[in-house]
Amino acid sequence: MVSVIGPWVLRYSASASGFSSCNPYFTVTWGFFSIPSPATSAGSIFEVSGAVESAGRIFHEGSEILDPFVLRFFLRAMTRTPDGRYLVLCQDEHNWFAPHDTVFVVQRLRPSVRDGCLDAVELCFAGDHREPLDPGSLETEDGHLFCHVRRGAFRARFGRVAMQQLAPFLAEDGGEPALLLARGRHPIASTTPVTI
Repeated sequence: MVSVIGPWVLRYSASASGFSSCNPYFTVTWGFFSIPSPATSAGSIFEVSGAVESAGRIFHEGSEILDPFVLRFFLRAMTRTPDGRYLVLCQDEHNWFAPHDTVFVVQRLRPSVRDGCLDAVELCFAGDHREPLDPGSLETEDGHLFCHVRRGAFRARFGRVAMQQLAPFLAEDGGEPALLLARGRHPIASTTPVTI
């Protein structure tokens, strides 16, 4: 799709590349506007910082990101560097994120219940990014419930609302917590008790 806005021609690609500008003096990247310096045009890289607070709200250069499209982009493009830092590459920008404990915070659940039993769970993150729960990856740490997302590449922490939604389907199995699913119990690896 191509849009013309004044002197700028914007191209949108359905792939991961997103918006890009055909004007050498103006760049539009996923809702962020920047005017590149001559050095940037020559190939240097912007270093940008962001943060993720404990409830999962994501900040970029000090401002909270509210646009769902941008939030989903950051969560889908997030990588982990060998030294453990969180990085999103976007054109000529290195967007570094410093989370409270993890970038992925499950804000709410979309449970699938059949005949009164939990059949499956869809995890909902910032920007309405969604992933299915892998019950085998559930674990607790310091009183919080975690699971693995993005094909096991990242840990996600369950937020308060998500824990409240999941609580009716949690039970103790031989003194250890377990998730009750229609197809059986899934033990939760535990280092400390889960708090709701």
